[in-house]
Amino acid sequence: MGVHSGDRGPEWTSSRQNINGHFYGMENAEVTKTILCFIVKSLCCKYEDVVAMVPLPAVNSFVIKKW
Repeated sequence: MGVHSGDRGPEWTSSRQNINGHFYGMENAEVTKTILCFIVKSLCCKYEDVVAMVPLPAVNSFVIKKW
């Protein structure tokens, strides 16, 4: 986590902590209040896994279209 720049795209900053099951942090200078989770499930067996947890200030249609 931190500042990234160069070939990967625009500069961004993020900071997050998990304290007693609660996520606290900042994303693009905004306080995060929501976590957008991406889960994969198998069609043929009982496999299920969370592949990404993205802290966001809020979820709206713009965020859903972006991801």
